[in-house]
This record gives sequence, C-alpha cells and structure tokens, in this order.
Amino acid sequence: VEAEKYNASRTPIREALQRLVTVGLLTRVGRAYVVPEITHSFVDNLYSAREALECKAVALFVQNNGALDQVWTLLDVMEETIDRADYSNFNNADIEFHTLLAKGANNEILEGLLTCVWDRVMYVRSTQIRQPERMKEAVVEHRRIVNAIQRRDKAIAIEEMRSHLQSV
Repeated sequence: VEAEKYNASRTPIREALQRLVTVGLLTRVGRAYVVPEITHSFVDNLYSAREALECKAVALFVQNNGALDQVWTLLDVMEETIDRADYSNFNNADIEFHTLLAKGANNEILEGLLTCVWDRVMYVRSTQIRQPERMKEAVVEHRRIVNAIQRRDKAIAIEEMRSHLQSV
C-alpha cells in the first residue's frame, strides 16, 4: 500500500521499514508496523548506552588530538538558534556537535553505534518540548567539554561529557 502511495517499488519500502525496526523506531506486530511506546526503562537504557559510547568517543577524540574548529563554530550556531527559539536547528546542531566528536574518535564502529543511538535519541526528543533554559545549559556544558578537550585533559573531558549526558 505504501509503495503504491509513493509510487515506489516494494523492496525499498520494505528495507526502510526493516531499518526502522533494526534501530528500534518501529516494532513488527504480525504484518503491521507499530511505533513502540517510550517507557522510562527504554529512556534509561538509551541514555546509559549513550553515556558509555560518548564518553569513549570523547576520550578517543582527546587521544587522537581531534580538531576543534568546526566544534567551536557549532557552539556559536547553537547559541544563535536559542536566541531565535529555533529548536529544530538547535537539535540538528546538537547532534552535529556530538557527531563531530565521534568522528574525531576515528573509530567507525563506535561512530556507527552512536548513529543508531542518536536516531533513538531524536525519536525520544521529538516527543518532548524543548526548554530554552535547558538548551542554554547544554551549550555551557558543551563548552566545558570542548575546553577540557582543548587542554587535552581526557579525564575531565570524560567527566564533563558524563555530567552533560546525565543532565539531559
């Protein structure tokens, strides 16, 4: 039915649905696809996994002497989106911030796992109202992470990332 609706063949539609099932954004119930309920347990598990992966990513970023130019620019972009109450672009810049740190880890497997986690994080965020004050706090936390990275202080960078993720 969806294939006809979008004038597409069934194979890409089936593959897209399967990808959404794989990343946990859909579940299969018989022949139907259902958006799963967001439970407290799901969110706890998601952020626990995110914390472990992102703390490792920031440690590798420091170890690999990752470049920070784009990261600093993104922090400025995030502040501008807050001023404009542009929550959608704030979320995009936030994910891009974390993506740049993961890319700087130079670990494709870690980056792939984080991409899967971020897909789920964006799904959870889509059900929440963004609060401007929390967005401002997130930018301050991001700056603390980047400052620790700039000093090449791996332990502090990890703790700042952990603190940031525990506050969201």
